[in-house]
Amino acid sequence: MFVQLSYVQLQHDYILGNYPVGRDDASQLSALQILVEIGFIDNPESCVEWISLLERFLPRQVAITRAKRDWELDIISRFQLMEHLSKDDARQQFLRILRTLPYGNSVFFSVRKIDDPIGLLPGKIILGINKRGVHFFRPVPKEYLHSAELRDIMQFGSSNTAVFFKMRVAGVLHIFQFETKQGEEICVALQTHINDVMLRRYSKARSANSVTSQNDVNHAYKPPNIEMYEKHVQELTKTVEESQKQADQLREDLQLKTKQETEMQEELEGLKDTLQSERQSSKEVKNELDKLKSLCDEKESALQ
Repeated sequence: MFVQLSYVQLQHDYILGNYPVGRDDASQLSALQILVEIGFIDNPESCVEWISLLERFLPRQVAITRAKRDWELDIISRFQLMEHLSKDDARQQFLRILRTLPYGNSVFFSVRKIDDPIGLLPGKIILGINKRGVHFFRPVPKEYLHSAELRDIMQFGSSNTAVFFKMRVAGVLHIFQFETKQGEEICVALQTHINDVMLRRYSKARSANSVTSQNDVNHAYKPPNIEMYEKHVQELTKTVEESQKQADQLREDLQLKTKQETEMQEELEGLKDTLQSERQSSKEVKNELDKLKSLCDEKESALQ
């Protein structure tokens, strides 16, 4: 049941184009999906649904990179090699291919670039977050650009309209900022994976410590991996606190900016009202002058 549910979820994301792959992988994945759908048949082209299955299981952004007949021949040749695979085997292989991708099992978010110190990212970006780290994609056509592993992400935080990552790229620390209203969700997803990694390390360290204790090793001795873990936990705690401070600062800056904009807008409206009033007064004065001039002209005519 778990395999079935995982397959349905990943297949949905794959067909939507969330997993950019090369032509070979795309052909193999299409053949596997068709096998799951109709089982193995000797002459797949005789199946009335064959063409519709090809179109259905090949992401549109991948399909346009090659002639339709070339795709068909490639997928048929791969399908015919799957005679000994069951539908469940095909599901397992499909999941295995996608999970081996650096961005397999990612959660995806659409963002806009605010600050890119390296200058290599496009204006609009899709972020993928999984247990390996943060992954960057070009949206159209969807193209994998770069990954930052969890260990390279030193700090992160969010406000109502933005998210930032302080991360190591080619050994150098850079701060990247992106515009998004899903900043909190992005940070929660990232923190969840970091917590999972730390929990696994902690469990492993405890197991190692337990084995050492059972072997009557000096209990006062603290294995190096425990010390490293505790130090890393302290660093992470400090990083999270700094992240929260920065997020709070960003939130305060945003509130201040919003307040200033509101005050400026109110001042502008006041100036508009004043200008309108002065224009009205000027118009009334002009009308009075016109009346006086007309009256003077009439009296002058009468005197003549």
